[in-house]
Amino acid sequence: MQERELVKLPDGGTCGLEWDGGLPKEDRLLTKPVLVICPGLGGGSQNLYSLALLWKARKAGFQVVTILFRGAEGLPITVPKLSYSGSWEDAQTCIEFIDKKYIRDPDTQ
Repeated sequence: MQERELVKLPDGGTCGLEWDGGLPKEDRLLTKPVLVICPGLGGGSQNLYSLALLWKARKAGFQVVTILFRGAEGLPITVPKLSYSGSWEDAQTCIEFIDKKYIRDPDTQ
């Protein structure tokens, strides 16, 4: 089972996070190592290479999340900008979102 979470980008754009096994609990920090999959342009969590990586990572004990870039897999296009091969800022925003919400303890930051 995968569950999607939307991430609002600084320019008003929208990316998605596809969590393997469902969304993490917000009141509990993740204890497993997290593997973030960044698929290629137009890619998503259901590509064969993404699924193969997900299965191996899951078996190795990782919490796996796939970044869905702007417009991928039916994400709403909320600003007139799409992802391209240089869209590293969107990936950075998503990784920082995961870190702040699910990994770092706000009491020790």
